[in-house]
Amino acid sequence: MYKVEQWPAARQDMAEIVQYIAEALRSPVAANNMIDKFQKAVQSLKHFPHRCPVVELNESFKQQGVNKEHRKLKVNNYLMLYQINEAEKTVTITRVIYNRRNYSA
Repeated sequence: MYKVEQWPAARQDMAEIVQYIAEALRSPVAANNMIDKFQKAVQSLKHFPHRCPVVELNESFKQQGVNKEHRKLKVNNYLMLYQINEAEKTVTITRVIYNRRNYSA
């Protein structure tokens, strides 16, 4: 089993997504459902982090320090970007972005 860590930017991304759903879309129930989906996605990475495809990130992500091999896990309309450290058995979630955002090289 892997330990899952989250960069502060990833936690902020998820908080902003939930806030947007609750406030801008005026759907607190959908926002709570999104929280549950994010939590289940994080838990799933503890057991099967290699199941998701590798993604090549563009320069804007690399400039943010997101420059190691990344994988992507789709969670509704969002992508959870993460890296795996086999030596330490750690998964690090670096960002959570809208799936239509230009993220690949």
